[in-house]
Amino acid sequence: MKIAFVGDIHGRVFHALAALVKWQKVNEIKLDLIVQAGDLGAYPYPDEKLLNNRFVIKDSTELDFSKLISGGRQVDEFADIIKTELTSPVYFIRGNHEDFKWLDSLKDEGGICAADDYGLFKYVQDGTVKSFDMIKFAFLGGAEFGAKNGGEINQEALERLMLETRDIDILVTHETYFGVGFSYHGITQGSRNITELVDKLKPDFHITAHYHHMIGPHDRHGTIHMGLNNLVLPLRGKPGRNLRAGCIALMDTENRNVEFVKDEWLTNINTYMSLDDLEREMYI
Repeated sequence: MKIAFVGDIHGRVFHALAALVKWQKVNEIKLDLIVQAGDLGAYPYPDEKLLNNRFVIKDSTELDFSKLISGGRQVDEFADIIKTELTSPVYFIRGNHEDFKWLDSLKDEGGICAADDYGLFKYVQDGTVKSFDMIKFAFLGGAEFGAKNGGEINQEALERLMLETRDIDILVTHETYFGVGFSYHGITQGSRNITELVDKLKPDFHITAHYHHMIGPHDRHGTIHMGLNNLVLPLRGKPGRNLRAGCIALMDTENRNVEFVKDEWLTNINTYMSLDDLEREMYI
C-alpha cells in the first residue's frame, strides 16, 4: 500500500486535498489510503467568537472546513475533481482544535463516521482498530500537552486500547510520547499515557502530529516514530504562508519505508491560492 499521512491542517482542507492530488500527479502513483493525524480544524458552523478571531480575520482559510460543509457551486466543482483523483477519503482523528460536540454527533459506522456530503473526509473515533488491506491500524485522538475544553485524550478509549491483544501495525495518535521535546518555557512535551500505550502495543509505526515540526523518523524501542509538520506556520504576521515541508509523509508498506515529502512543488502552494488557483496548481 501507498499511504499518505497528513499533519495539522487547522481548517485548510482544500489546500491539503490539492497537495495530495499534486503528489499523485508528480509521482504518477495513486494513493491507496490517506490518514490525517488530528487538528483537521473541523469547525462546521463557526460561531461569532471564531469568526471574529484575529487569526481567522487575517487568514480566512482557517474556516475552509466550514465552506466544505456549506457547499455551493464552486465547492461542488472542486470536490468533483478531487473525487475523480483520490480513491481514498481522508480518514482523520480528533486533535485538540475541533468542534468536539459536532464530531460526537456524527453517525457511527463501526468507529468511522462520514463528515461531509461529498465523502471526502471520514472521522475515526478514539480507540478504533481497523484493518485496511491487511494493515491493522489503531487510532487515538486528543492531546495532553496544551489541551483543554474537550481536546484532552479520551481516557476510556486509551484504556480500551491498552487491553488490545491484536497485533497493531500502525498506531496513529495526535499526541506523541513523553520527552519528545521542550516548550518555549522549558516544559517537557508529550504524554506519559502515549508512551505507555506505544510500549504496550509495540506497533511497527507510530504516526503523530500536534507539535508543528518534523520529528524523526526514528526507531524507539522497535517502533518507527514519525511526527508530522503542520500545513502552514501558525499566523504571526501577514497571510499567504506557504505549505511546509514535512506536512505530508508517504509510507510504502511493501518495503516498510516512510519519509517526509519535502519537494519544492509542495512548499510553493500557499494560502493566497483560491479554489481556481489550486485546481490549476494540481495539473501544472
